[in-house]
Amino acid sequence: MAPKEAAIDMMAFLKTIHPRGPKFMVDAKRLLRLIEGAEMKASVKADAAELAKSLEESRRENEALRKIVRESGLAASTSGSKQGHKDKRKR
Repeated sequence: MAPKEAAIDMMAFLKTIHPRGPKFMVDAKRLLRLIEGAEMKASVKADAAELAKSLEESRRENEALRKIVRESGLAASTSGSKQGHKDKRKR
Protein backbone atom coordinates (compact mmCIF):
# COMPACT_ATOMS: atom_id res chain seq x y z
CA MET A 1 0.00 0.00 0.00
CA ALA A 2 1.39 3.40 -0.98
CA PRO A 3 2.02 5.93 1.78
CA LYS A 4 -0.54 8.70 2.13
CA GLU A 5 0.43 12.34 1.84
CA ALA A 6 -0.99 15.01 4.12
CA ALA A 7 -0.21 18.73 4.17
CA ILE A 8 0.85 19.87 7.65
CA ASP A 9 1.60 23.43 8.69
CA MET A 10 5.39 23.76 8.97
CA MET A 11 5.32 25.84 12.17
CA ALA A 12 2.95 23.40 13.86
CA PHE A 13 5.27 20.55 12.85
CA LEU A 14 8.33 22.35 14.23
CA LYS A 15 6.52 22.85 17.56
CA THR A 16 6.34 19.06 17.96
CA ILE A 17 10.15 18.81 18.02
CA HIS A 18 11.99 19.55 21.29
CA PRO A 19 15.73 19.39 22.08
CA ARG A 20 16.80 16.74 24.63
CA GLY A 21 20.51 17.13 25.25
CA PRO A 22 22.41 16.37 22.04
CA LYS A 23 19.31 14.77 20.46
CA PHE A 24 15.79 15.88 19.55
CA MET A 25 12.52 14.37 20.74
CA VAL A 26 9.18 14.46 18.94
CA ASP A 27 5.87 14.89 20.74
CA ALA A 28 4.16 11.85 19.19
CA LYS A 29 0.62 12.68 20.33
CA ARG A 30 0.81 16.19 18.93
CA LEU A 31 2.26 14.94 15.65
CA LEU A 32 -0.46 12.28 15.30
CA ARG A 33 -3.15 14.92 15.90
CA LEU A 34 -1.60 17.09 13.19
CA ILE A 35 -1.55 14.19 10.74
CA GLU A 36 -5.13 13.14 11.55
CA GLY A 37 -6.32 16.73 11.13
CA ALA A 38 -4.56 17.03 7.78
CA GLU A 39 -6.02 13.72 6.58
CA MET A 40 -9.48 14.86 7.64
CA LYS A 41 -9.10 18.12 5.71
CA ALA A 42 -7.91 16.21 2.63
CA SER A 43 -10.90 13.86 2.76
CA VAL A 44 -13.27 16.82 3.19
CA LYS A 45 -11.77 18.48 0.11
CA ALA A 46 -12.22 15.28 -1.90
CA ASP A 47 -15.84 14.98 -0.73
CA ALA A 48 -16.50 18.63 -1.58
CA ALA A 49 -15.11 18.17 -5.08
CA GLU A 50 -17.27 15.09 -5.62
CA LEU A 51 -20.37 16.90 -4.35
CA ALA A 52 -19.67 19.89 -6.59
CA LYS A 53 -19.44 17.58 -9.59
CA SER A 54 -22.71 15.87 -8.62
CA LEU A 55 -24.40 19.24 -8.14
CA GLU A 56 -23.30 20.39 -11.59
CA GLU A 57 -24.68 17.20 -13.16
CA SER A 58 -27.99 17.69 -11.34
CA ARG A 59 -28.20 21.29 -12.55
CA ARG A 60 -27.65 20.18 -16.15
CA GLU A 61 -30.34 17.50 -15.83
CA ASN A 62 -32.72 20.01 -14.23
CA GLU A 63 -32.13 22.51 -17.02
CA ALA A 64 -32.73 19.82 -19.66
CA LEU A 65 -36.01 18.83 -17.98
CA ARG A 66 -37.11 22.48 -17.79
CA LYS A 67 -36.39 22.87 -21.49
CA ILE A 68 -38.49 19.79 -22.30
CA VAL A 69 -41.38 21.09 -20.19
CA ARG A 70 -41.21 24.53 -21.84
CA GLU A 71 -41.15 23.06 -25.34
CA SER A 72 -44.04 20.69 -24.64
CA GLY A 73 -46.26 23.58 -23.50
CA LEU A 74 -46.83 22.13 -20.03
CA ALA A 75 -45.09 24.97 -18.24
CA ALA A 76 -47.20 27.39 -16.25
CA SER A 77 -46.17 30.99 -15.82
CA THR A 78 -44.01 31.41 -12.74
CA SER A 79 -43.43 35.13 -13.12
CA GLY A 80 -46.25 36.24 -10.81
CA SER A 81 -46.20 36.03 -7.06
CA LYS A 82 -48.62 33.81 -5.22
CA GLN A 83 -51.60 35.66 -3.79
CA GLY A 84 -52.72 34.88 -0.28
CA HIS A 85 -56.28 34.73 0.97
CA LYS A 86 -58.24 37.90 0.19
CA ASP A 87 -60.18 37.80 3.47
CA LYS A 88 -57.14 38.39 5.71
CA ARG A 89 -57.46 41.36 8.01
CA LYS A 90 -55.04 44.21 7.52
CA ARG A 91 -53.23 45.22 10.67
